[in-house]
Amino acid sequence: MAVVVDPKDKEKFIKFCEAENIVAVEVAKVTDSGRMQMFWKGDKIVDLSRAFLDTNGCSKSQEVKINHLEEVKTETKTFNEENFLNILKDKNVASQKGLLEMFDSSVGGTTVAMPLGGKYQQTLMEGSVQTLPILGAKDIKTVSLASWGFDAEISKQNSLLGASYAVVESVAKIVAMGGDYKNIRLSFQEYFEKLGQAPEKWGKPLASLLGAYDAQINLGLAAIGGKDSMSGTYQDLNVPPTLISFACANGDKQNIISPEFKAAGNKVYFFNHIVQESGLPNYDALKDIYEFIFENIKSGKIVSVKTVKDGGVAVALAKMSFGNRLGAEINADENTLLAKNIGSLIIEAKEELSNTSLQLIGEVKDSGILKINNLDSDILNLVSAYTGTFENLFPTAEKEKITVELMKDQTQSTLEISSSKNTALHSLKYLHRYSREQTVNMIP
Repeated sequence: MAVVVDPKDKEKFIKFCEAENIVAVEVAKVTDSGRMQMFWKGDKIVDLSRAFLDTNGCSKSQEVKINHLEEVKTETKTFNEENFLNILKDKNVASQKGLLEMFDSSVGGTTVAMPLGGKYQQTLMEGSVQTLPILGAKDIKTVSLASWGFDAEISKQNSLLGASYAVVESVAKIVAMGGDYKNIRLSFQEYFEKLGQAPEKWGKPLASLLGAYDAQINLGLAAIGGKDSMSGTYQDLNVPPTLISFACANGDKQNIISPEFKAAGNKVYFFNHIVQESGLPNYDALKDIYEFIFENIKSGKIVSVKTVKDGGVAVALAKMSFGNRLGAEINADENTLLAKNIGSLIIEAKEELSNTSLQLIGEVKDSGILKINNLDSDILNLVSAYTGTFENLFPTAEKEKITVELMKDQTQSTLEISSSKNTALHSLKYLHRYSREQTVNMIP
């Protein structure tokens, strides 16, 4: 990067850089000549007018037509056992634990919240939370939070709404982990079909940018970077209009929570995100609930938050129950149970919450049963449906028995695993993961 400093501060700045192992050298001086000049071995190789550079070169124009925006329609199924299990098996919903286990999430010893939470490690975290990778990080309260948002189904029908909801989803996940939405900065990854000169094709990225911009302005959040590609075409196949929102924020380690149910007797609340008449998110309602959640996480009243997406309220509740195998008794509007509703949230609290935007829908139970309205579902049956879809593609390394003996003055550990296959590989994997997790700040 280039940094402009006062000449009297040059040496001081260079010393600061050296302290951070950064090489900084003087490469240019600011002049009042009105020209940019570059020299190589004493020879002038560039001499351009500043006025010319200010023109940004040749301008280009493109006609754009936004005529692809449709009313977003998502399938809403009747809530019953068959539909509930089928949606847990859906590829957009099902567990990807086997894929996650291929990667060591604790590299660097900075992980604050593991990707899968709870005693049984089966409730997916809403994003990533890391301490700063510096000496003495364990004593530092500041953490970085990161998340993402995108829905291909919505974006294919209406790229403007798809982008706005991508922003909302990424922001909601930061809030669900204990972050302050006002600290968030965004980065967008965009991917569209090859545009050529077709005005209708150009309308898709323009509408996406307008949707993201609308969300940014209304939430008061800036985008600090991004990347785009207009090459998603092969013969007659095109990628759907894609704008993925990545959200990052700083936060306080003591405020970080994970989304699995924590204790029987806790209250379960539902924030139902009711969109504007235009279909755009209700930003005022979202900002109000984000602030409320942040304050009540800090006070210790709210102990878990889960975002609602595919599968609606029922799937969100099921995922919250998996981590600790805690059930719940729920009474909720049938229309919300299996319906996609980005922006909605499920909240677990130690005590009653006073907020007119929240609906008290139930209570956490230590029963092993998730009771939603008149349907009782054994959590183990729900877990089986949830984990079966990708098991052949990404097998999970489940163990029947693990015995670990930690030696006080030695680095050796013994690990006993009963497994039908790949015993040696799994032993090394779990031994490595266990030893790494001893240095990681875990969520209680």
